[in-house]
Amino acid sequence: MSFAPREAATAPAASPRAAEFEHPLRAFALLAAVFLAAAACTTSTPAPQPNLLLVVIDDLGVEGLRSYGGEHYETPNLDALAGRGVRFERAFATPMCVPSRAELITGQYPFRSGWSQLGGSEAEPKTALSPALPSVARSLREAGYATAVAGKWHLAPLDSMRSHPHELGFDTYRLWRQTSAKGRYWSPSILENGVARDDLARPDVYGPDSFTDFVLEFIEQNRDRPWFVYYPMILAHRPFVPTPATARSAEEARLRGKPEGFTDNREQVAYADATVGRLWAEVERLGLADRTFLLVTSDNGTDSRTAVLRGGRRIPGGKFHLDESGAVVPLLVRGPAVREGAVASSLVDFTDFLPTLLELAGAAPPEPSTTDGRSFAGALRGQDPAKRREWAYVQFGEGWFLSDGRFRLQSDGRFFDAAGWPERPPKLLRKRLPPEAAAAREHLEAARRELRGEEATPPSRSSAR
Repeated sequence: MSFAPREAATAPAASPRAAEFEHPLRAFALLAAVFLAAAACTTSTPAPQPNLLLVVIDDLGVEGLRSYGGEHYETPNLDALAGRGVRFERAFATPMCVPSRAELITGQYPFRSGWSQLGGSEAEPKTALSPALPSVARSLREAGYATAVAGKWHLAPLDSMRSHPHELGFDTYRLWRQTSAKGRYWSPSILENGVARDDLARPDVYGPDSFTDFVLEFIEQNRDRPWFVYYPMILAHRPFVPTPATARSAEEARLRGKPEGFTDNREQVAYADATVGRLWAEVERLGLADRTFLLVTSDNGTDSRTAVLRGGRRIPGGKFHLDESGAVVPLLVRGPAVREGAVASSLVDFTDFLPTLLELAGAAPPEPSTTDGRSFAGALRGQDPAKRREWAYVQFGEGWFLSDGRFRLQSDGRFFDAAGWPERPPKLLRKRLPPEAAAAREHLEAARRELRGEEATPPSRSSAR
């Protein structure tokens, strides 16, 4: 039996009625094809979420940095960062590390979060930053980011609350246990995800290098997904001991030593600078530079027992002082589409990091009523958004001040002109104010009423120079 194919039957001619339907359908299909082709040409793949690397140096004001007009420190990596990104002239932290760190994580001012000084609040003592508060790490994790923190936590007693960083939104951590100053640098005392890393408490291990190693390993492990690293360094805080730049172990550092009462932090600052360079070199090696934002700042002014030379003058550090010397800190940012070598006069305070990082990530912000910050992402690209900040608020303990970048209104009613700072101390202004100062005072008084109502706030317990 043959299975030869049958000859194709001749198709009957289409009727005029069928032709009436055929031509409109062809036209519709052609139009649809054209539309899809045009859409394919105009629709681009969404840009991947950028990586976010936030470095907070411990105890570093602006007065000694060359990128801010100083001459005391050798910081080639920070100088290069300023040349490749945006340098903010008026970024305000608080005069002490704990409230600055709480502001950064929560986006809330101290009178709202309760964290206005060392582990305490205006109302009652606190032992840990509440996980019920907003958290930038938690928001980024919910947006798909891998999250890590390394270095100095200072927001809870880690030995008794070892899951605290996880509760705030960090997937992984390696942190200084902060049991004593001896475990800060050489032979470091470290907790990693709740486990004591006694294997790292060796005389040849330098704490900052261990934290940096952890960050670099995390970045490499997560190179194929968006990540957020919060790196609050333990540099350049006291004690000022030799770094691996000049010593190879705790014993060698002890032998090299420094005179009793030594107060020069230049070696610590130089090592912090080298660490920033090491971090960015790894980002470039992994091919992530074109989609990574690097933000470098400090938690407060320079150690008040140190001094720098600037313009031939000796300028003391301002940590713990409720003024510009205690609160104005460096802020340098580089990343995708960020202006190179730009100087931003935009006001920034530490509550602004949360909305800025979330905007850069394309992540949903917390409810506006729960946070105080305003994003400075627009300033990175030369935009002047309507949400630009008109004043910065700084609180330490029960005292606080408002600044428009030049004029400062204290909680005790004093009013200063800081136009010449840091070369000249701020000038206390009395009753007879020139027109510009009078307008500034009226503006800051209105901001005070908006922020804190008509409350009568006691004078600050900390000094205000």
